[in-house]
Amino acid sequence: MNNGEQKPLSAIPKPVQRLLHFGIDYLTLNLGVPSGSKLPPKSITFLDDIFSFPHNSTNASDYKGFIWGAGSEEVNLDFSTLGKDQIVYVHRGEDRIMSIRKIGFDSNLPLGMKDKYQYQIQFYGSFFGLVRLGSFVLEDYWQPFLQDIQDGHIQSSISRVDICADIENRDVKSINGSIIHKGKMKATSELEIDDATGIPETVYYGRHSKDWKARIYNKIREITSQKHKETLYTDYLASSCVTRVEIELHSKPCQEYAITLTKCLELKFVLGVYEKFLSNKAAHWGILRFIKSELNKTGHKAIPAERIKISHNQLSNYALTKRVVNQVKELIRRSGLPSEEIINLIRTQLP
Repeated sequence: MNNGEQKPLSAIPKPVQRLLHFGIDYLTLNLGVPSGSKLPPKSITFLDDIFSFPHNSTNASDYKGFIWGAGSEEVNLDFSTLGKDQIVYVHRGEDRIMSIRKIGFDSNLPLGMKDKYQYQIQFYGSFFGLVRLGSFVLEDYWQPFLQDIQDGHIQSSISRVDICADIENRDVKSINGSIIHKGKMKATSELEIDDATGIPETVYYGRHSKDWKARIYNKIREITSQKHKETLYTDYLASSCVTRVEIELHSKPCQEYAITLTKCLELKFVLGVYEKFLSNKAAHWGILRFIKSELNKTGHKAIPAERIKISHNQLSNYALTKRVVNQVKELIRRSGLPSEEIINLIRTQLP
């Protein structure tokens, strides 16, 4: 019988700590043609085709309804410049999911990059957010590159990868306090201090390093403060506390850990990189034990090897036709010429 007495605080059960998500959240892929190659690989031809669409390389312009790869995914292309390079931003609906940078001879990128690679592709957090929601799988967008990389027809490298874990009902202070410091790995900054508690909502490690960074931050705060972010994490908004533990690795550690695009399909490999980085001579992150335990419950759902071997089939007749029709429509719109004149011009060029 309830006599109006309140339960002591010790009797109130604590919210259950849960791992909501673990995986990659950002990736930079560099692609180039090996020296001595007689014909450009299909993946490079695919990217060349994108930049061959009518566009103004000095001012922003766009292309609607492009069909990506060999699938049926429609995306919008937004052309612009970055430094002295052409760049196209890829949008899926409201979300900007990736960018493709065409590396030119006078690019501002380092000489080693310009000599070896022709393209740099960045897959943003929104890209991996849509993967998490099941809107598409990684292969939908990585398909044009995986086979050429696996067959050695193209040279590639990963120059940045972010790996994150999202933990419910565990705050920034608690996770940061669980780190056992052994050496020089100290927090470089504490940001977004809560006015009521004086506790930071974001803690950075290695912020001034060119090779790596690590951060612990309030994911709910980040979601609600950025436009369109809520649609990628609607399932998180019912939680009062979600903390992200994220590492950001650049070229040197990516090479040391032998990170490749194919290996990024394997959750077990990604976890191994994450664990190796956060458990080192300088510090040991106590949250690792919980993350590994949670992932072990689901058995490291690595993508089966047979799904990595992807054939380079041509676009289906429907997809190819739709792509050509869209190109013709765009050409008509931009040229201002009568459609009959454009069509007749195309006919004269056909074999």
